[in-house]
Amino acid sequence: MPILGGAEQSLLDILRVLDRTRFRPLLLLTGPGPLAERARELGVPVFMVGIPGGILRRKRYHLRPFSLRTLWDGVRLLPVIWQVARLIRRERIDVVHTNTLKAHLIGGLAARLVGRRVVWHFRDILVDPVLRWWLVRLSRLLCDRVLAISGAVKDQFGAGYPASRIEVIYNAVDGDEVRRLATPGDRRAIRRELGVPADARLVGMVGQIARWKGQEHFIRAAALLAPRFPDVRFVLVGDVLFDEWIYKTELIRLIRELRLSYRIILPGHHQDGLSHIGALDVMVHCSVEPEPFGRVVIEAMALGVPVVAAHGGAIDEIINDGENGLMVPPCDAGALAAALALLLERPERAGVLGASARAVVERRFSMAGMAARINDILSCAVRI
Repeated sequence: MPILGGAEQSLLDILRVLDRTRFRPLLLLTGPGPLAERARELGVPVFMVGIPGGILRRKRYHLRPFSLRTLWDGVRLLPVIWQVARLIRRERIDVVHTNTLKAHLIGGLAARLVGRRVVWHFRDILVDPVLRWWLVRLSRLLCDRVLAISGAVKDQFGAGYPASRIEVIYNAVDGDEVRRLATPGDRRAIRRELGVPADARLVGMVGQIARWKGQEHFIRAAALLAPRFPDVRFVLVGDVLFDEWIYKTELIRLIRELRLSYRIILPGHHQDGLSHIGALDVMVHCSVEPEPFGRVVIEAMALGVPVVAAHGGAIDEIINDGENGLMVPPCDAGALAAALALLLERPERAGVLGASARAVVERRFSMAGMAARINDILSCAVRI
């Protein structure tokens, strides 16, 4: 993948905090890129396995468990599974820790072939009930522990799922590191980069451009706010990750139709997204589907940037409406605009929310807390 998404950033966090006196981490990827480079910088050996491009590009929305295409994909993956199994045996790997849906299946099958333990780090909410049913049952066969990144992710496994095999470990951020990387001086520099006045207020979204992320509702909210707040500029930091180019084209067309080309900025992807988050006066997160976690939300909170977010999934676990952020219904541009207007009109209120949010991150989403739990769970998996 040419861009590091939230799941990849969180995987790097795990590699960074693993206790090297207890573990020797190895990373298996499907190709070169920033993730491989960053892992090597951490001293982690990286191995590559080739997977057919068509299978790599298939999104979870297109998976049909019992379709002929899925069965054919399974046949094509048999050599890959065998290759991974040989690697596990050759490198004397005790525990296979998988990070994505495809990795859960490939890594789980390969590990079972050679009798190794498996930990699934589950980072998705599956809206397709058939796919969810299928994967939950496969998890009983292909893994020993499930680490869910939120209660919303855990809930889809059902109340009857063995409690000893699943638990919630929230993603985390190092607040001090986040604030070091997003220095206060960046606010003016980011405005110069975006070509907006130094005193302009910025409201923005940061993350991949995808239909389920709801950027169109942010644009419609911006149209409602633009006449009322002439000093505000709106920014969509990020780009397409998973073949969502049609959606991006639709967004550009919508911006033109609403005559907002001079108010909405699309600077593309920036690996240094923290500086852009820190430069915002308000950050928006308006996914139209339940959010599995929302790493960018806790990054903004760690920086003291007030967040307006759509209800759904883990966001309801992170933000208490009116205490450390504001919540709105998903797909409701009017409600989103009203919440943003409140913070733009009352900057002191925005400041209080931002300070409260920062305290919540330090208390509930600390890197030290995540590190202790990950190390203990993997140690237990090795001893079983």
